[in-house]
Amino acid sequence: MLSPKVAEPAIPGQALSNVGTQFGGMKEFTKEELAKNNGKNGMPIYVAHKGKVYDVTNSSLWESGEHQGMHGGGGDLTKDIADAPHEDDVLERFPVVGTLKA
Repeated sequence: MLSPKVAEPAIPGQALSNVGTQFGGMKEFTKEELAKNNGKNGMPIYVAHKGKVYDVTNSSLWESGEHQGMHGGGGDLTKDIADAPHEDDVLERFPVVGTLKA
């Protein structure tokens, strides 16, 4: 019988709670958990939109956890993106790492 593979953090020092469960399910983030993933202190940069949580860490437009000086990482952009100069599908190019708990 094989043992389940334990998830490894994608970024050294990153807590496993920030990636999917060890069985491949999507992590469900509370607003408080999402807020911790703001690009500060070595944390990844996650943002939520319409219930999905995206990893924008590798985007040059999210340097230091800020987007264009208007939005900080670790937040829900569902309402804010309506005023953006781009469509909301721009987030679809980034990996989905979980869902935002309602």
